[in-house]
Amino acid sequence: MIKDTSMQDTPLSQQTSPKARLRKRLQVGSIIGVGAIIALFAYPSIEQWRTSSLTIDGERLRTATVERGQFVRDVSVQGQIVAAVRPMLFSPADGRVTTLVRSGDRVTIGDPVAAVESPELLNEYAQELSSLQELETQLARQGIETRMAQLKQKEEVALSGMALTAAQRELRRATIAHEHQAISLQDYEKAVDDKDRAFALYEHQEESEQLKTERLKLELDILNHAFTRQALVVDDLKRQISALQVRSPVDGIVGNLEVEQKSIVALYQPILSVVDMTAYEVEARVPETYADDLLQGMAVEMDFAGELYAGELSAVSPEVENGQVRCRIRFTGMTPDGLRQNQRVTSRILIEARENVLMVTRGPFMQSGARGFAYIVEDGMARKIPVNIGATSVGRVEILSGLEVGQKIVISSSDVFENHDRVMLLNR
Repeated sequence: MIKDTSMQDTPLSQQTSPKARLRKRLQVGSIIGVGAIIALFAYPSIEQWRTSSLTIDGERLRTATVERGQFVRDVSVQGQIVAAVRPMLFSPADGRVTTLVRSGDRVTIGDPVAAVESPELLNEYAQELSSLQELETQLARQGIETRMAQLKQKEEVALSGMALTAAQRELRRATIAHEHQAISLQDYEKAVDDKDRAFALYEHQEESEQLKTERLKLELDILNHAFTRQALVVDDLKRQISALQVRSPVDGIVGNLEVEQKSIVALYQPILSVVDMTAYEVEARVPETYADDLLQGMAVEMDFAGELYAGELSAVSPEVENGQVRCRIRFTGMTPDGLRQNQRVTSRILIEARENVLMVTRGPFMQSGARGFAYIVEDGMARKIPVNIGATSVGRVEILSGLEVGQKIVISSSDVFENHDRVMLLNR
């Protein structure tokens, strides 16, 4: 219960005591002192705020520390799994094709996968075979005629030899008789002439027999060459007929069928492909800027389901297509299980590795604006400084000058700084 309002009354004037005045001065001094201390500690922040031309939230930025160590220059590429051996089978002749397999069927070496019907090729083979048989008959007949001619020549030579022997015998008798004056000189000279005539005839027969033998041998060789040439034609046609049965050259799986069943095909028209599932490679496309650095044998790391597999560059295309260079990567160690044709894979090509290199983590600051500067973070401020950047890799950037080990720079996009020289960072 309130008795009266005396406790709520305030005197309009009251004489201040010395003790009250001292207490009031102390309170004012304390307030001034605390303010001075606060101003002293807040001066750097105030000075930063005064000298900065922009203020942003530091939590929006990504930073990284400059370090020195091994710099691995690499390039990350996307590729796809391809079979290292995937031959395309072509039609061996004009005709009608019959496919014996379907896409996805497993085949082994030598299995028939398609057959081509070519009546023209079969007819040509029959004609050439008949010509070969005709030549074979001519060759046999020429052999018989050659032997008969040689036999006749031997007979003529033998007869001329016998005539020469008889003339020589008559000459000996005529010589003895002429010495004993039993015959006239005329008969003796006749015997000499008969002997000379027989000798000349014998020599002529021998030379004629040699020439006729050489001629018969030449004619026989001509027929032999014609027979051999025709036999080669027949063998080639036989090979072509055998090739009408198209067979798989590798163990693998039938790929895409390029023709319809029972369709007409031309010579060398694609029929189907066979994929060798035991040997895989990665086909990748590398940006043109790295084309001069790619060499066969470079080490490659391939990522499959979070596991790394070793490989190497097996081939680099000499052409540039749409700003990219096509290359092939071969597995050098273990091959992942369950690989499939055209499966996508991420690969990392290791171009070079250098020690004691000043570097920093790669970030979007490389793509925003010019590459000649960076923002260094010091005491809650981001300060723009000139930086000379060298080689780049998938995760690192080489620093040639402008930074030192231990310094922290902004690696996120520098577009937020709006090209200001000093930017104040809040919450940093």
